[in-house]
Amino acid sequence: MKNAANRQEGILKRISDSDAFIGLLFVTPFVALWIVWFFIPLIESFLRSFQDANFITLETASFIGLDNYFTLFEDRDFFRAITNSLLLVAVAVPVQTLMALLFAMALYISPDFRVYRVSFMKHVRWTVQMPYRNFLM
Repeated sequence: MKNAANRQEGILKRISDSDAFIGLLFVTPFVALWIVWFFIPLIESFLRSFQDANFITLETASFIGLDNYFTLFEDRDFFRAITNSLLLVAVAVPVQTLMALLFAMALYISPDFRVYRVSFMKHVRWTVQMPYRNFLM
């Protein structure tokens, strides 16, 4: 009897001391909140997309199948919104990336920009450290 109890104690100690168990403990709050705040609303939204629902009184929703999707793909404003979104991404991402790269190269290469580099890094360091300053002191 004592051997079984000691064996169980040893197994529990090995599990609680293992890195995988500690990792699971750290990940568990994120997974729980992700399920509550992302996954459940995602599934509910998907199921509601097949209903004719008045969002004030959801109890009276009736199943209509793919009619909402057919209506969506017949709407010109939907396609205009999709086109505008894709155009914004196609223009904004390359322009922002190029500007960030040019600015970084200018700060790194040119001796004229060294003053800006030092002042910029002081500002970034101050901004990052400021919320923790009272906590650390």
